[in-house]
Amino acid sequence: MGAVFHPDQDEKHQYRCSMCNTVFESKNPECPICGTTATRQIGQTIQKSENKGSIAPLVIIIILVAAGFIIYNDLGLSQLVDSSEQGTNQPFIPLIRDENKIHNDLRIGNSLFSYYETIRSEIGSKYRTREEQCKFAAQLALHDMHQLYWKDVEEKFGKDVGGESYKLANEKLLKAYEYCGITDSDSDVKKIEKILDFVTWYIEYEPEVDDLKRAPVETLSLRSGDCDDFSILTSALFELGEIDCALGFFENNSGEAHLMVLVHLENLGKYGFYKYEDLSMFDLSQGRWIIIEPQATIEYQADEEWIKQWTIQMAVEIDFEKATS
Repeated sequence: MGAVFHPDQDEKHQYRCSMCNTVFESKNPECPICGTTATRQIGQTIQKSENKGSIAPLVIIIILVAAGFIIYNDLGLSQLVDSSEQGTNQPFIPLIRDENKIHNDLRIGNSLFSYYETIRSEIGSKYRTREEQCKFAAQLALHDMHQLYWKDVEEKFGKDVGGESYKLANEKLLKAYEYCGITDSDSDVKKIEKILDFVTWYIEYEPEVDDLKRAPVETLSLRSGDCDDFSILTSALFELGEIDCALGFFENNSGEAHLMVLVHLENLGKYGFYKYEDLSMFDLSQGRWIIIEPQATIEYQADEEWIKQWTIQMAVEIDFEKATS
């Protein structure tokens, strides 16, 4: 049986006099106007201290929270909490996501897919070393950010297809950034929170037979990718949010390779993280670089068992000069 709220017997109550229709508050039901014994108004208990109150507001709150939880889960949404230490952000309100509309808006056609296939064949295949492969990954991110293109292939694309590949790709990437729900008032931490929330919801991890480096809009269109693809896409979205970042190449003791993102920030608000105080040996800007696993939301960035197994081998900043030098 559930608990029943029972108010103290010496509290004041609200009464209505049946004779003169006077409404009054008292411990005594006798009407102060005509002396008639009045009828108590049910549910109108007046508390004698701030610590006592009607259970009704609490019940309403519980019902609303429960209903909201059911709605969010039915829509496949997850609710995140504001991570800003300065308190300048509002708590993240999950967006109602129309999955079919998002997919239609973000998918690319054969023209762009064939462009990237040509780029991998004619440009990427020439990059053999670990550093060159990291730079090529950064270049793919820069292309979709409308900051880089390959002249010869671009000219062929314009002649055979019409338009410019980097403009078409940038339109899709900007649309994805819009679907992250970022506002002008969001801090860098809040932007990271929202981008990771969108990427981990929208993109599914799938291994590849061949270790291809895919451009951000390819991954968005396929809705799947491996660690390289997650990292290239996430780094491009971070850069659109004016968060300086880099791609980091890691290995573990088993010889397995992994790509993650590095962000040039001091902290992640209330969230835990792993960081490097200096990565200038890889020509990264001076200062702290935080490791971001793009396959996880922000609250799981301090997963010690996962992060500490990896040792950084190479890193390339998402910067035109550094990625093309």
